[in-house]
Amino acid sequence: MMTHEYLEFAKKKLLQDPELGRAYLNNHGVIRFREEFVREKKISGFSILKRSLVVRKLLLKDVVDNIILVPISTIGCGKTTVSLSLSFLFGWGCVGNNTIEARNRPYKFAEKVLEELTKKPVVFADRNNVQKFQRNQLILHFLRKRRQARMIALNFVNNEASLENIRKVTLDRILPRIENDQGSDTGLQKDRAVDIMDDFIERFEKLDILGWPDRNFDAVIDLNPTLDSRANLEILVEGLRSIFPKLITKVPTKEELDVAFSSALNKSNEKTKSTFPERFIELPHGMGQNSDATHVANFPNIKSPHSTQVENS
Repeated sequence: MMTHEYLEFAKKKLLQDPELGRAYLNNHGVIRFREEFVREKKISGFSILKRSLVVRKLLLKDVVDNIILVPISTIGCGKTTVSLSLSFLFGWGCVGNNTIEARNRPYKFAEKVLEELTKKPVVFADRNNVQKFQRNQLILHFLRKRRQARMIALNFVNNEASLENIRKVTLDRILPRIENDQGSDTGLQKDRAVDIMDDFIERFEKLDILGWPDRNFDAVIDLNPTLDSRANLEILVEGLRSIFPKLITKVPTKEELDVAFSSALNKSNEKTKSTFPERFIELPHGMGQNSDATHVANFPNIKSPHSTQVENS
C-alpha cells in the first residue's frame, strides 16, 4: 500500500536528516517532502488518484447516514428534478438554494443542509456550485460543523468540447418554461435566460479531484447534462448503491424509478419560476471569490477525517 511506502520513505529521510524531522513535526516543508516522495517513486497524479479513490470507497461501504450530495453543474441540467426523484424514492432530504432568502445566503444554505441532515440520512444540496470558491465554502462549513459528514460530488461532466452542446440542450429545457409562464414578459425573460446560461457556462470550473477544494469529496459520481434527467437518475442510483451498499439495499425497479421521476417532474414544474436568483451569488462579508478568506489556510485545524487526501497518500 502507498501509505506503507510513504512511511518507509519518511523513516529513511528522517534518519538521514534529523533537522528535517524537527521541521516536519512543526508543519514546515511538508508539501516539498511529499513531492520528493512522489518523484522518487515515480508516481503519477492519476495513479495517486486511482489508489486514493479505491481507499475512499472501502471506507464508505458501511456508511448509512450523514451523506451530503453536492452537484457541480450548470443551470438546466435537471439536478432539481433528480433530487426530488430521490426524495420520492427513498425519503431523503433536499434543500434548494433558491428557497433561501435575505442576506448571507451561502451560510444559511449550508446551515439548512446540516439541519436537514439531522432528520434525514441523505441530503441533496441543490445548488449549482459552478465555481471552486462555492464548493470551498460548503466544504469548509460542513467540515467545521459536521465532521462525520460524507460529501459526494455529483459531477455533471462539463468539458470544452461539449460546452456548446450543453448550452443548446439546457436552453431547450429552460426556454419552454418561460413560454409557459403567463405572467412574464416572455421576450425579456428569454434574453435574460440566455444571458444567465452563458454566464454560468463561462464561470464553470470543472471538478479537480487532485486539487483544493475538490479533493475533500469522499466520492464522485459522473453524470451527463445532455442526457435526460430520467437517465441521470438511474445512473445516480446505481452509483450511490455501488458506494453505499448498506444504504441502498434494494435496487429500485424501472417502474419505481419512472413513478418517482414523474412525481418529481410534476412537483418541479409546479415550483418553476422564470427567475434565476443564483446568478447574483452573495458572499459572506469580506469574501470575494478569490479572497484568502475562503482558503483552507485560514482554518488550520480543519481536515477531512474521512477522505484519503492525495498529499497524505
